Amino acid sequence: MITTAATFVATVAAIRLSRAVPVLVDISDKTLNIDYEKIECLITDKTKAIIVVHLHGNPCEIDKNQKYKP
Repeated sequence: MITTAATFVATVAAIRLSRAVPVLVDISDKTLNIDYEKIECLITDKTKAIIVVHLHGNPCEIDKNQKYKP
């Protein structure tokens, strides 16, 4: 599962509790949320989900996440 590196530990803990492997992607310096330009190279056949985290009252660009639906 891919998620942002700038998140609370509970995000990664939930991924580990589901026996998945967390893959951390850097944040965008413009939005301070997940950097969608850096996700592409991290997606593999084993990727099950992209977990976005809304930080600092700044919502993620969910519409960009829809691009990666299976």
